[in-house]
Amino acid sequence: MYGTHVFDITARSFVIACLVLGPISGCTAHYPEAPTPVPTITGLQIHYANSHQGLSPGLSESLIAYALNSEGIFENVSARAGWTSSDAAIATVANGTVRAVRSGSVDIVANYEGLAAAVKFIVTDASSSFNVFPASTPQVGASVQFRARNGITDVTSQCTWTSSDPGVVTVDNGVVTGKAPGTAAITARLSAATAKTIYLSVPPIRSLP
Repeated sequence: MYGTHVFDITARSFVIACLVLGPISGCTAHYPEAPTPVPTITGLQIHYANSHQGLSPGLSESLIAYALNSEGIFENVSARAGWTSSDAAIATVANGTVRAVRSGSVDIVANYEGLAAAVKFIVTDASSSFNVFPASTPQVGASVQFRARNGITDVTSQCTWTSSDPGVVTVDNGVVTGKAPGTAAITARLSAATAKTIYLSVPPIRSLP
């Protein structure tokens, strides 16, 4: 009894010393670490791999489905998403590859983890003398000059330029500036009957393959 009592008192004294003196007494306290939160999917976007003005029947074009997580990182989920076309007689889609069938306009929809996103896709075999030429796809915070030509005449400054989503891209006299990752339409209008729309995407800043 005597030995057990002495050991119990000694053990308690050691615990008290650890609490009071901490590192001075040679004790190291270990606290459980908080679990690392698992990123959750917060959004889904479809991006055009290249700017889109319309595709001739029989040709194909790529789209990319990006899942956005709670850490602000985009992940390419094109191969895992479910893809559908609003009218397969106009264009079909599989794994993000759209194949033009006949003239018309369709919505291409991607579904992933309960989220859905859609973009417009144009199929046309008609030529036009009025065209818009993008230099490249704008990055976030960067600008590129788009030019409009009617035949061989540059009419950039004569057009009225609009963006369908200024939160993604803005446009001023053909200068397109990327604001945030996403997809938008840039329209150049020369007259009530003469206009051209280009669909484009501002790529993610942080993304996974």
